[in-house]
This record gives sequence, structure tokens and C-alpha cells, in this order.
Amino acid sequence: MAALSAVRFNPTIRIFYERLLANGKEKKVALTACMHKLLIMLNVMLKHNSYWSCNYAIFNNTCIPDAKTVA
Repeated sequence: MAALSAVRFNPTIRIFYERLLANGKEKKVALTACMHKLLIMLNVMLKHNSYWSCNYAIFNNTCIPDAKTVA
């Protein structure tokens, strides 16, 4: 359920999910990849005792791109 909510409301996971679907992955396969990505993100946050930061995600090209860079 966390992955389903993340696909709907988390821009980072939503973009990742939509990219996988655009590349021809099935919905369940893409959702499983999102579950894995969410788990990795949570493990990193626990390891570094930090909170979610979209700025960090933008730095790593995983968040919504800037309006200036979108064609």
C-alpha cells in the first residue's frame, strides 16, 4: 500500500513509475520496482538518521525537473 500511495503522491516515485510504464514495463513490475526504490530510500534515511529531502532527490535527477529544462 505504501508503494501505491507513493506512486500517487510522491513526485519522485511517480516519475520513476511513469518512466517504467513508458519503457514498456507491466504495471505490477513497475510497482514492484517502486516498492524496491522506496525501501532503498527509507534504508538510506535510517542509516544517515535524516528526513526526506526533495532537494537531494533533485540533485540526483530523481525529482520533478525544473520548468526551464522541460522541452
